[in-house]
Amino acid sequence: MSVLCTYLPNLLLNLTYQARPELAGRPLVVLDEAERLLALSEAAVVAGVNLAMTPARAQLTCPQIAFQEANLPAFGQTQQALLETLTAWELPTEEAGWGLAYVDLHLVSQQREDVQTLSGELGGRLRRALGAELAPCLGWDSGKFTARAAAMRTLPGRMKLIEAAQEIPFLTPLPITLLPLPPKELRWLDRLGIRTLGQFGALPTTQVQTALGKAGAVAQQWALGHDARPVVNTVTQRFSPIGISFGQPLHQLEPVVAALMATLQPHLTSFAVSCRGLRRLDLEL
Repeated sequence: MSVLCTYLPNLLLNLTYQARPELAGRPLVVLDEAERLLALSEAAVVAGVNLAMTPARAQLTCPQIAFQEANLPAFGQTQQALLETLTAWELPTEEAGWGLAYVDLHLVSQQREDVQTLSGELGGRLRRALGAELAPCLGWDSGKFTARAAAMRTLPGRMKLIEAAQEIPFLTPLPITLLPLPPKELRWLDRLGIRTLGQFGALPTTQVQTALGKAGAVAQQWALGHDARPVVNTVTQRFSPIGISFGQPLHQLEPVVAALMATLQPHLTSFAVSCRGLRRLDLEL
């Protein structure tokens, strides 16, 4: 496989700071409509707050904490701009969270040099679409987990491309918190002195499966660079309306159909290349 991960670090916090700059540097929690913790500032994390807490528990843990209701319409617009930019490639694209998405590149490139060129082009388009203050982090690998880890371990506006021979050296020193394990299981591993992906990968497989179940065994494979999950195309590309002007009213259907097909032909050709079809066409005369 060939997977490119696009990551906008701290997207919800950065959008909140754009609207409320006076909150920057303070312990901050962004709440969703149900008053669940959606995002935390670094100061809040240092104070001991985590996303599993209730607002009341977060307040007890950090009395100085500020709460800000999420501006979901603004967040959604930025997320949509991200996804629209990614789907312009007309490749399978999987939305994986706020500011996080995967693109399956195996149809167009599996070589580092080609991916580097494509990533540079994508980074430029994202900066134009989202603004320089939301510069993306890009990561590439043959699997989703390592691609995501690469994106999360590089700076905004940069890319980190991991080839097969680099996977283990890259993953080994990274913190185990990159794995999607519940806090209880992470605490158990911490008590064992297991704090890096390399240490976790070195544990006996039977011990991991007995203690953490199937999910833990899968996570251990990811820590070793083995992630066969495909990119699931969850994003539908949206095309902007196309207008055709004929200059004067027409009384025959044939010229209308001919103009319509000529306009659609580039899109149909690109669909054929990626083995896709057109399910619905809205036409207004």
